[in-house]
Formats: sequence, C-alpha cells, structure tokens
Amino acid sequence: MAQIYSRVYTKEIKLGRREQLILLEISKDKIDTASSFVDYLQDNYGFSKSSSWYCLNRLKEFGLVDFANRVELGKPLCLTKVGLAELNRLEGVRNEVLAYFSSSFLADQNDYSYKSNFRYMQNNAYALR
Repeated sequence: MAQIYSRVYTKEIKLGRREQLILLEISKDKIDTASSFVDYLQDNYGFSKSSSWYCLNRLKEFGLVDFANRVELGKPLCLTKVGLAELNRLEGVRNEVLAYFSSSFLADQNDYSYKSNFRYMQNNAYALR
C-alpha cells in the first residue's frame, strides 16, 4: 500500500522593525482608516508617510493586515488571522521594539531642538553686536 505524503510549505515572513511596530500598534484594534493610522505613525514616531504606506502595503501583500484601497471604501485597518498569529509571536519582543522607536524618536526630537536652539543663539548673538 502506498503512502501519500503531503508537503506543507510555510513562507517564513521576515519583518523589519517598523513592520513589527506597526503590527504591535494595530494589535487587535480596528482602525477607521489606514490614512489616519499613517498620520498617527508620523506624529508619534516621526515616520514619513511614504515609508508608512510602503510598510502597510508590504504587510498587506504578506496577508498580515487588511485595509481599504481606493476601490473598496469603508473597510477598517485590522490584522488578519495570519497577522494575529504573527502578533502573538511578537508579544515576546514588544517592549524591545517599542523602546527602540521611543528612544530613537526622542533622540531625533532632542537633536532637532538642540540644533534649533543653537541656531537661535547664533542669530541673536549676531543681532546683539
């Protein structure tokens, strides 16, 4: 009697830190629009809109997230079943990923603030002469 073996091919998904952060931020929520989420990422983490859209579209290609495009309006941004499974896997590194982006964004903000203050002081020093 012959045995039939079925092969299961799993595509290992390698996510960058930004994509991991996006999955962690979306979590189990249903976000009204992907556009509002892109604005959130820009305001809270300093990501450019194009970078955020690239990551979201890549996650959609992997089947991890689902959201409306121009054709299908009204669909919220949320994780798929595969995305929820990946989220469970990422729970172990949640604090590490969030700390990485929080510290890098704060460092960028402080660097910008320092440079702005330095320029302000230089300009005022010339004005006082």
